[in-house]
Amino acid sequence: LALETKSSTGKDFRQRTAAIGSTFGITASRETVEAGLTVFPENLGEALTLLARPILEPAFPEEQMAAVRDRILRSGKARSLSPEETVRELVREKIYRGHPYGRTPLGTEATLSSITRADMETFHRRHYRPERAVLTLTGDVGAGEGRRLAAEAFGSWTAPAGEKAPPELPEGATKEALAGEFSRVVDRIPAAVAIGFPAVPLRDPEFPLVRALGALLSTRGTLDLVLSQPMAHAVAAVPEGLSRGGILFVEASTPPSETAKVAYEMLLQARTLGVKEVTADTVRDLVAIETGRLLREKEGIYTLASNLGFYELLGVGFSAYDEGKLLPPDLTPAMLKEGAARYLDASRLVRSTAGP
Repeated sequence: LALETKSSTGKDFRQRTAAIGSTFGITASRETVEAGLTVFPENLGEALTLLARPILEPAFPEEQMAAVRDRILRSGKARSLSPEETVRELVREKIYRGHPYGRTPLGTEATLSSITRADMETFHRRHYRPERAVLTLTGDVGAGEGRRLAAEAFGSWTAPAGEKAPPELPEGATKEALAGEFSRVVDRIPAAVAIGFPAVPLRDPEFPLVRALGALLSTRGTLDLVLSQPMAHAVAAVPEGLSRGGILFVEASTPPSETAKVAYEMLLQARTLGVKEVTADTVRDLVAIETGRLLREKEGIYTLASNLGFYELLGVGFSAYDEGKLLPPDLTPAMLKEGAARYLDASRLVRSTAGP
């Protein structure tokens, strides 16, 4: 809540952050909360101290709760007016049906209004524990120095005595997936259409194959539906891997009049992968494209830290990302065909459309 701690105000926190030339970022997703800063190496100690304070000694001032609720509600309203965000949330709602993943991380007006300061204190004690956290440092800092500074900032952090850790999330996030076609009216253009296929958790050995299928669908969708026969503004296939399940999204931004046609073409491309092998040259190009994408991604030092931490936190291990083990080793056309037949199953897909 506004970065207030028991020893400093939110204003003090922001001033100290600005003094070292940084900003403090917080991201809450379905399964994780991430907080971090980007600073010069000589300011790393101060940055870690700033990062630790709101985690170790949050204040949760009662007088700020109304403003925070209002800000979250406004953020949720803005997302509901985005066709792209709407189709993704609709796919998640159906594929993760009956599982906590199926709920929006922003909550609803009813749930937000029911949360008290005592609820937040209890939640913090149960969930914000050192054995559930990953600290990632990237940049010009040695391992020994990094450990020393981390110990100075976080060394006093211990799990509350007598407070049990929260229960683990239930397995099988996609086992009650509801296939079908769904739409919502959003008075914005361009429209958006998404096809979602139930997939596997990030730590599943099959997830790299799902990623390869997504990369192939992204490339073909862009070539066929954006460049060759322009009917979509953009096409992308994005694999979502969490600890208890996943989704392979195939998304497009389109003129409202083209949503049905684009959805059909995206589904046709997915079906084709399951019945016809791609060439060895296609596999080689796919690996090259994904390697280049990963290298570009790693150029951003904060993105690198974020992804390393995410892979470690969800049980895959940071080395899988660090060493670029994101596609199956020795990927073959037969592997892609067999994977497409299993994961791009039209009988299990969710199609969602949002627009005017």
